[in-house]
Amino acid sequence: MKIAFVYCEMESLGIQYLSSILRNNGHSTKLFFDPHLFNDTVAENLYLSRVFDYSEILVEEIREYKPDLIGFSVLSTYYEWAKKLSRKIKEKIDVPIVFGGIHPTSLPGDVMKNEFIDFVIVGEGEYPLLELVNSEFRENLYSSIKSLCYKKNGEIICNEIREPIQDLDQVPFPDKDLFYDRLPHIKESYTILSGRGCPHSCAYCCNNFLNKFYNGKYLRRRSVGNTIAELKLAVSKYNMKNIFFDEILVATMEMPEEFKVKK
Repeated sequence: MKIAFVYCEMESLGIQYLSSILRNNGHSTKLFFDPHLFNDTVAENLYLSRVFDYSEILVEEIREYKPDLIGFSVLSTYYEWAKKLSRKIKEKIDVPIVFGGIHPTSLPGDVMKNEFIDFVIVGEGEYPLLELVNSEFRENLYSSIKSLCYKKNGEIICNEIREPIQDLDQVPFPDKDLFYDRLPHIKESYTILSGRGCPHSCAYCCNNFLNKFYNGKYLRRRSVGNTIAELKLAVSKYNMKNIFFDEILVATMEMPEEFKVKK
């Protein structure tokens, strides 16, 4: 099946992991990127944002791709943008739309009230999304897909939550080419996750919510060998010289010896 991912402003590791899982299982993915000019989290000018509105072009590009499913990974800061664009897409393309990410995970019922949103995936989305795509949208299979919210006879149904992936080494490396092909300028640096979650619960951070959501099971780390294998790939394939690690690598007091620079 063909899955269109829609995103704005910056790189999304979440979408890259979703794409990697789908492609490894025989599906096709493509990124449709909204530059969100003059209406992003850095600068806002409502007049110029209307002048440089890219949404109509984006909808036409998606229509020409003829996807079987359209996916949005949604932060709270992008929620209104995602709703507006989803509504425009639905007006011209009769294709299911799925929302995932921290905002739909936090408020799945509110998100599902939008008539133009067909599904919400709560929490980690790799395998629930794969199961949804593999179901070929047969409604009798929806109830078996953990972490999926869907609509049946006008009722919103949210299934049991899937446990977080415990062995992160079994997850394929993120599909960086999905973004690099569309946004070559971001290839100047490589962002990598050495794990998922955080040992701290800062009130302003989504990890505070996710630690509670998963009953303290959200913090996991990849093995050093698996992380280094991805770094070697980044250097050999993309000639990366700048690497940005997530907070997990430095959030604990002890850093694995293998990561320490040896003289």
